[in-house]
Amino acid sequence: MGKITFMKRIALCVLLSLLSISQIYAASALIEAAKKGDTQKVLALIEGAAKLNDVDETGRTALIWAADGGRADIVNLLAEHKADVNIRDQNGISALMTAAAGNHKAALDVLLRAKSEIDAIDSNGRTALMHAAMNGATECVMALIDAGARTSATDYNGKNAEQIAEDSGKVEIANLLKGHRPHEDTPAPPPAPVPKATKEQEPEITKPAKEEENTQESAPAAKPEKSASGQISKSGNDLMDAARNGDVEKVRQLLLHGANVNESTPDGGDTAITWAALKGNTQIAQMLIVAGADVNAKTASGTTALMAASSKGFTDVVQGLIKAGADPNLKRNDGMTAMMFAVKNKHENIVPILVKAGATQ
Repeated sequence: MGKITFMKRIALCVLLSLLSISQIYAASALIEAAKKGDTQKVLALIEGAAKLNDVDETGRTALIWAADGGRADIVNLLAEHKADVNIRDQNGISALMTAAAGNHKAALDVLLRAKSEIDAIDSNGRTALMHAAMNGATECVMALIDAGARTSATDYNGKNAEQIAEDSGKVEIANLLKGHRPHEDTPAPPPAPVPKATKEQEPEITKPAKEEENTQESAPAAKPEKSASGQISKSGNDLMDAARNGDVEKVRQLLLHGANVNESTPDGGDTAITWAALKGNTQIAQMLIVAGADVNAKTASGTTALMAASSKGFTDVVQGLIKAGADPNLKRNDGMTAMMFAVKNKHENIVPILVKAGATQ
């Protein structure tokens, strides 16, 4: 009886191994078929249950390769079968950026209809519009502008699409972009009140309510300090306030003027990177990381930036933090980990990223 059970276990292990190998082969074959533009083979592999979101050694999916080759038919096929259009490779390049850079407008149109993140950024802080501008892809520049791409967004060198086009010698595109910036130069409306965190949705970090009241009772006991911009900061941390409110330009200016990227609140231990992660602001998070933010810093409750981003399902921020060395196995004071937050809030997109990074619980 014992031998029969043992043999069954061996047979099961062999079967599972074969299934795993077949899935890996199918994913690899799908990527190769997409690279070659073999629509019929792509369709056959999809019908054969190939994993659409598996990546190759460069972090690219079949969809990214199809977009790179301008194969709108394959891009459409994969998107219709629910391939993730927002996965990015090791350099942060998405399918939309790839299509934009190659001036593959048909593929780009498909991706826009599939709800690709139009202002997502790569590892250099560049958007799809910037890639199109840099490569002289006029049709894609127009399509992206019409779809609402932000012409005022800047990369990590502080340059927008218009300036990148000028630097690349694409005068026509630079002039085109000049005509699409008036409404973006008007002052932005004041930031909306920051919603209070709830334990069910996200890790608890210091609530901003007291800081927003700006009363003497809520201020730290120490005297107000001058911020990097030279203004008196009532909260004692202009950089954290800017990160919390999503003010990209203010964050940039404060960092350029030497703001302490790891300064924390005296009571809660919150930092700018924690708030950027909680708000899902990829651009600010990357700017802080480049400036030397401690991605494993903990608040008074033991919350890290990775826990905050994982609890909200912000894929881009999670990937950026992990790439910068965030530890997925750190525990909050109550024992919660980034993985636990992702599972509790049903963010299935985050779990495999954490597992791949070495998360064990």
